[in-house]
Amino acid sequence: MLSEPDGPFINPSQLNLAKYADRPGLNKVLFDYLFYHENDIKNSLELAALATQSSKYEDWWWKQQLGKCYYRLGLYRDAEKQFQSALKQQPTIDNYLYLAKVFVKLDQRWLPWTCSRKGWKCSRGRSL
Repeated sequence: MLSEPDGPFINPSQLNLAKYADRPGLNKVLFDYLFYHENDIKNSLELAALATQSSKYEDWWWKQQLGKCYYRLGLYRDAEKQFQSALKQQPTIDNYLYLAKVFVKLDQRWLPWTCSRKGWKCSRGRSL
């Protein structure tokens, strides 16, 4: 994972993603770096899928990240399934808003409004 002085910080093509998917302290940081900084959706999706498997499908955060990757790739139905699965485990405002974005892309007129309203109800009593 060492970098060259003038090269990129991490070279994603040379990473063994299966190795990092089992390391809970590092895998989320690596995902954020690949997804947001490098804009490498393919490797982000692979890392998220491997990490979801290593967490035995019990971590809602990884399901949300899978949904983000599917959304960026234009696979809106798969993204919808991942966001709904994450909502079953942990109802967060983020998941409701991402799900509303998916419904907008799918041209389902009333569902984004309903979804945003559920998210608003979920957030009552929490300070921002």
